Amino acid sequence: MAYTSSALSFLLPGFGKPVVVTGSQIPITRARSDGRQNLISALQAAVRLFPGFSASILANMCRPPLQGLFIEAHGAGNGASGDREFLSEIEAAVSQGIVVVVVMKAGAVPGFDMTTEAALTKLSVLLGQGLDARTVAELMGQNIAGELTRTGVSA
Repeated sequence: MAYTSSALSFLLPGFGKPVVVTGSQIPITRARSDGRQNLISALQAAVRLFPGFSASILANMCRPPLQGLFIEAHGAGNGASGDREFLSEIEAAVSQGIVVVVVMKAGAVPGFDMTTEAALTKLSVLLGQGLDARTVAELMGQNIAGELTRTGVSA
């Protein structure tokens, strides 16, 4: 639902009317809950870095027809800012025209203070508009729908 809400803010700019998104599921503590399976599925589909996330994994992800990649990295231990091979793979992806959104050096686009859901959805919406990589990278650093408060020039 966070992704849907984020998408609506980008797809309905200046809409002028409130949009409410609701949903429900049986609580995880109750019998026949879909909560456990939903949680497992969400974890399997996550785009976050984790210890052991190698340059070769990144290289395999950056094959055509990939146009954009969002990497969520937090602090020491799962952000490979000191791993030259990992950074080289990010640089290679950027040189191939793939928009890489992550807060680290290597030509990647800074995500600033966007939520994970907003950043991934924004990247998807912009790529879906058929924009070139440079334009997408520039727009990722601009506040379009209240998704970020800190703006700046992207790498």
